Amino acid sequence: MPLNTTAVRFLPLSGLVLLLALLWTGSAVAIPKGDARFAVDAHTGEVLAARNSLTRWHPASLTKMMTLYLLFDALERGKTRMNATITLSRHAARQPPSRLGLGRGGHILVRDAIQALAVKSANDIAVAVAEHVGGSEAKFVRQMNRTAKRLGMRRTHYQNASGLHHSRQVTTARDMAIMAVALMRDFPQYYHYFSQKRFRYGKRTYANSNHMLGVYPGMDGVKTGYIYKAGFNLVTSVRRGERRVIAVVMGANSSALRTRIMTGVLDSAWARLKRPKRSRIASPLSARLQPLPPLPRPRPGHKGTAVLVADAPVPPAAPAADGRTFGSEETGDYSVQIGAFLSQKDAERQLVTVMSRLPHRLGEPDPIVAHKRATKGRPVYRARLSGFDSRADAARTCSWLQNRDTDCLIVAASR
Repeated sequence: MPLNTTAVRFLPLSGLVLLLALLWTGSAVAIPKGDARFAVDAHTGEVLAARNSLTRWHPASLTKMMTLYLLFDALERGKTRMNATITLSRHAARQPPSRLGLGRGGHILVRDAIQALAVKSANDIAVAVAEHVGGSEAKFVRQMNRTAKRLGMRRTHYQNASGLHHSRQVTTARDMAIMAVALMRDFPQYYHYFSQKRFRYGKRTYANSNHMLGVYPGMDGVKTGYIYKAGFNLVTSVRRGERRVIAVVMGANSSALRTRIMTGVLDSAWARLKRPKRSRIASPLSARLQPLPPLPRPRPGHKGTAVLVADAPVPPAAPAADGRTFGSEETGDYSVQIGAFLSQKDAERQLVTVMSRLPHRLGEPDPIVAHKRATKGRPVYRARLSGFDSRADAARTCSWLQNRDTDCLIVAASR
């Protein structure tokens, strides 16, 4: 693999392979309840936190980290260019939200496609990139799985380039840490895209869903992911001085809880690094993470993420009817409201019912409970499916629900 001049001192890729006891079997996997956590010192390979780190989970949009890895590889090999034009096929244009919505025959430059994946997490662009690099999404997926095996991600299996739900598309928290390290190690010249807080395309500006960027001290990436079947996922990288910690949280019950768990994992990891003598954390299945080479300094002229004081801790979210918790922060421009209730539990119960039936072709909207006080001071809890970027996408979901005797209405996210 071609490496730029800042990376020539890195160890051979084979020396970074994670030694795992179990290999991918190719069968559908039942995702457990709870969450997975993993943190590692990127310089030494020392495991700083591990919980369910070898348990298979659905990656959701963390999948796009591999999609981008292969796009970066194609750029370095000269198979495409930053100014090359990607044309959306019918298959790409028909991907469910989140998406840019360029339509069949729409065009986007490679440089914009990178941002659309890293920041916006657009499913239509992910498939378009796969077709641009691999010739078809199916061929690209085969490249993804070969690359995952070569990197040492031995419990990861891909079925698509976007992360939309598939029962056999799985990974682990440990494998996602390997993916994050590979991105920084092999393509440091492109890593800065993961630190962008927003992406402007056309007349619209899209915000990064990783709200810890620029808030948690030293955080400079990398990616969020969500599907209802597995919960809220997040891979982060935090650099302080010459040290870097990679942390992964998978299966959180809400975006707020994901932030709170990740904050705790990172805080404990950095506290552990400060101890003069540290006892080694036992790694499940005796799988030992091999030491990783030092990561490169930021490229010349690139301004890293500022280190700011972290926000106050996120208050606990109430448990939902099936043990999940739902946040209250709206994403996207439109939401589909499926009911207003005097009880939060009733609102959550309705969300559980609807989300369990919603077909994946309609996307993976964020279930939230929007709390508001009525004119007489009595609280009202509004159950909403959030995250739609266009009224048309919200209307398709609302129409599907109405055809199945579920009342709904489309609201702007700010209401």
